[in-house]
Amino acid sequence: MKIATFHTFHDAAICLYDNDSKLFKQIKLERLFDKKHCQCSVKDFVKVLNDNEFVPDIVCIPYNEAGTRVFLQDRIRELRDEGFKLMFAGHHLSHVLSGWMMVDDITKIDYGIAQDGKDDLGVSWRVFNLKTFECIKYSQHETLASFGMPLNLIWKCMNLHGNPLDCGGKLMGAKSYGTPDVEFASSQDYDFISENMFTAYHNMPKPVGKWDFDSKEFRDWLATFFLIWETAIVKLFEKCIPLESSVIYSGGVAQNTVVNETICQRYPNLIIPPHCYDGGLALGALAFACLTTNTPLPSKEGFPYWQSDEEIETPSTETIIQIANDLAVGKIVGWYQGKGELGPRALGNRSILMNPAIKNAKEILNSKVKHREHWRPYAPSVLEECASDWFDLSVPSKYMLRCVQVLTHKQSLVPAITHIDGSSRVQTVSVEDNEIFYSLISTFNSITGIPMLLNTSLNDGGSPIAGSREAAMKVFDNSDMDVLCIGNTIIRK
Repeated sequence: MKIATFHTFHDAAICLYDNDSKLFKQIKLERLFDKKHCQCSVKDFVKVLNDNEFVPDIVCIPYNEAGTRVFLQDRIRELRDEGFKLMFAGHHLSHVLSGWMMVDDITKIDYGIAQDGKDDLGVSWRVFNLKTFECIKYSQHETLASFGMPLNLIWKCMNLHGNPLDCGGKLMGAKSYGTPDVEFASSQDYDFISENMFTAYHNMPKPVGKWDFDSKEFRDWLATFFLIWETAIVKLFEKCIPLESSVIYSGGVAQNTVVNETICQRYPNLIIPPHCYDGGLALGALAFACLTTNTPLPSKEGFPYWQSDEEIETPSTETIIQIANDLAVGKIVGWYQGKGELGPRALGNRSILMNPAIKNAKEILNSKVKHREHWRPYAPSVLEECASDWFDLSVPSKYMLRCVQVLTHKQSLVPAITHIDGSSRVQTVSVEDNEIFYSLISTFNSITGIPMLLNTSLNDGGSPIAGSREAAMKVFDNSDMDVLCIGNTIIRK
């Protein structure tokens, strides 16, 4: 059985899987087209198939056949005109099923919940029984229930630059600079808000002055809004899913690490894929197609480093030592190794790295390479066995999807990854997860006594994560990065 899956809308992706030959490719189109969050036409999909000499028996798309968006119906018609046999997995179900490689058997998981702006039928969240794939609960008021739409409106009102699809992640760090009105937040009707988040946003009193980060009134309002927003998500979980259940949580909203941490404390059997945004939909559609046709799923080996971009030779021990020394003295290092990671976050193969002990590392990195909003924090990648010595974290956090406190007596030692509220979005790294990255952090630790590195994605503002040697060189050449390590090759300025 040859299966192709095709997510056509923003963060477009394609999966190719041949169960007979065991060929499996996950292709994120933004890295092919060098355009962040790009869509993919049927013409481009056919080109990918031809380039890979792949003729699918089935093309599964992560939407409903009755989806109301005009672009979707156009794509369906074009695919049928090309002669493809189509299968429809559904948007939210594909989000949930995209976690198949993180469990032994996804049909043994109790529930799945997906939350995002809205799906192709206008529904903002759904809960599934994963033993039957049945949708057992969903938002009744379509767009009015959207947890994503209010973030877009706030983004626009602040007149911020960039793609609105990034607004949630960019605003998340800003809320820590304000003081929320806890009394107002606690007075809300969260049963109503879970079905009417958009309405609740419109009904909420707005700042009188300018919607600007420099305004304390606005920062306090934003902190209050996020407290309500986050509480509503947690209350929705508690209303829909028993606490002892195993559950896969996915969709764009699942990228909010603050909410994730609160939910993780209540649901110890929670699973969040690193590709929980729309870029993971093709993987969920693949699971649906395999399970529907009784086709074995692909091997999980190498996850999450599955991106089919340009793979590079392994760095030598001497190269790792040189890079660790560069980092120890404060150099900004681009790090391109192995296969690219799934999802929007760098997990050690497509990274820009710095010494987290440098007090103004965030400002240096922003001015020289990343050009991010000044309120946004940077994340650490820490040796798994050392994590609990530095963070309030007792279990692994492999994918930067949890936000925990840096231990109080350690915060001054790693100021570059400690947010204003003492929090940090942690990735734990074991030798089994990523041997090369683990070796680099270990070598850095032996030099500095700091078992972690500041880790951000190998790109500049508005561009996709580098997916080729050429793309990595472009980031290096167009910035004030000090060092770039591609495989075993070190390039310096």
